[in-house]
Amino acid sequence: RPAVVLFHGGGWSSGSYTGFVKHTDYLVSRGLVVFRIQYRLLKKKEPQIPNICTQDARSAMRYVRAHASRFGVDPAKLISMGGSAGGQLAAAVAIENGLDDDQDDLSVSSKPQAMVLFNPVLDLIGEVEKRGASLTQKQRQVYGSICPNDHLSHSTPPSVIFFGEEDKLLPHGTNFSKLASQFNVRSDLHLYPGVGHTFWRRAGFDDELIYVLDEFLGSLGYLEGPPTIRRPTSEEMGKATAQERARTSTGSTE
Repeated sequence: RPAVVLFHGGGWSSGSYTGFVKHTDYLVSRGLVVFRIQYRLLKKKEPQIPNICTQDARSAMRYVRAHASRFGVDPAKLISMGGSAGGQLAAAVAIENGLDDDQDDLSVSSKPQAMVLFNPVLDLIGEVEKRGASLTQKQRQVYGSICPNDHLSHSTPPSVIFFGEEDKLLPHGTNFSKLASQFNVRSDLHLYPGVGHTFWRRAGFDDELIYVLDEFLGSLGYLEGPPTIRRPTSEEMGKATAQERARTSTGSTE
């Protein structure tokens, strides 16, 4: 079976593999095998350079591929998936000659065949500089080795990317998709007006995004038949957008 290797968000310093429950249950119901990964987290007082997180993500992809027969999955049909910081990890596993753990068997590829990215962090150096921080040469080298936007090529796997139009990270997705098109690489960017960074976790949007990712995976031959989840109507999406805007206007991050 095809398999999804899933990375949670949380700014690389929090979060747990126990998330994405609805997405996981749905994908399993459609016949996929899902691996939810707990990677090492950064300490919150440390500089936010997700080097160990990226190493763990790449190791996880290699582990699944190397043990494919044990898990009953096709090593040539691995899909990486993640949200926010986990989106960076799900894209960084596709980087050729990226930042790897010294103990990894580099003869086993960490590259997925497709990527599903929810408001991913794709331009690490640009984001740091935008916030006014300065980088040492060594830090710049590490960031450069794990920054997906810096490593697009003709061999980058196809992707589907979801962003709220109010998300400050939106340029990460639009720039990635533009670069991908220059390499004739498929990158389906889906934008949702009136909502920001965490919209994809909310009731009312999860069914919409699951429906779209099902269609994406189906177009690649990893799922058969139409989605088995009902796509929300435009009226339902409008209500969900209004609820999300009301929630964020109160300053809630829950």
